[in-house]
Amino acid sequence: MIMALFTVNSALAATSATFSDINSKTDYYDAIQWAVSEGIATGYDDNSWKPNVCVKRAELVKMVLRARSGDGRAPADENFQSPFPDIKKTDWYWVYANKAKSLGIVAGYNDGYFRGYLCVNRAEAMKIAVNAMFEKPKLEVAANDVYFDDKLVVDIKNNDWFAPYARFLFKDRLIGTNHTVSAGNTVGTVPVIAKIYFYPAGEMTRKEVAQMLYLISKSANWHKLKN
Repeated sequence: MIMALFTVNSALAATSATFSDINSKTDYYDAIQWAVSEGIATGYDDNSWKPNVCVKRAELVKMVLRARSGDGRAPADENFQSPFPDIKKTDWYWVYANKAKSLGIVAGYNDGYFRGYLCVNRAEAMKIAVNAMFEKPKLEVAANDVYFDDKLVVDIKNNDWFAPYARFLFKDRLIGTNHTVSAGNTVGTVPVIAKIYFYPAGEMTRKEVAQMLYLISKSANWHKLKN
């Protein structure tokens, strides 16, 4: 079953940035164009890019490792000391998953499995992206409420395990917020602090991951890391 899923998901075709399901009005269009041009995320064999489809764990490690290289390079295969037991060398994501593990970017589940076919939620994706793209990131683990600009993020609590990664990305606007929903910023006619729902447990889409990696790669605080 896993092999069948990834035979479809890894069927790559169009190498240009012209796809049947995206145009200049698509959310994060510039990021999608960048991801394609940099070799970070290509399209499917039906000439679609599927911007609103969730990103699988296997796909995410591919995207972050290629973005991490700074030039879209895939990591070299090697004799991994502790490869994931649920991935075979014939699986297209063998190198990506096991390289990410060797770098400490991902650890797998409690049983040691990677489960590359599962969709990644925003909380998980933020942690993986920060761990992949930044060397020794300065995480604010003792801060209080979580804010994006002047907006209180009402569905991320200060002690959530992923809150430090959210703060890190929110601080410099290194993640897109087009999916967020306002929780209201007035009581009657009296203005109060703006609030938003970020939906950290929601599935992260391909266009959202492209935007996050695009913003990180363009930020002043990021520099190319060796795979």
